[in-house]
Amino acid sequence: MLLDRLTLVIEKKREANDASIWIPADQFEVSLPSGLFILVHHQEPPTTYSVDVNTAWIDAVELRFPLELRHWQAGDVFCPLGMGGRRRKLQNFLSDQKIDRFTKKNLWLLVNADGRIIWVVGFRLDERFKIQDSTTTTVEIKITDFQNPKT
Repeated sequence: MLLDRLTLVIEKKREANDASIWIPADQFEVSLPSGLFILVHHQEPPTTYSVDVNTAWIDAVELRFPLELRHWQAGDVFCPLGMGGRRRKLQNFLSDQKIDRFTKKNLWLLVNADGRIIWVVGFRLDERFKIQDSTTTTVEIKITDFQNPKT
């Protein structure tokens, strides 16, 4: 049970799952406890983008494998898309989004092999991985059958 601002949130207790999931360069589908993670490589940028929060488009040149899917940790920092490349503590970003502690605990991050956060899954892409005018190859990342923590 959690008192979040003026709302009482009750959640069924789940088993702790702090394990990371590693994604090598040659793997295009990964089963998650809450869905399927799919990477689709494209030889050109899209002409339109989906507004689906469970889909992210990334400049393929910036990816370093193996990718890691993990839960957030204290001290995580990223550059939220739309903030002009400014760094922001993930904890502060989630507080600004009014995300409760239960949701934070279950939040997934997609992390580059160099340690940079690529995507706060279901919330925001990192500015450094966005598609730009110079982008030639892209990766579309989808989470299917995923319970978005925002809803």
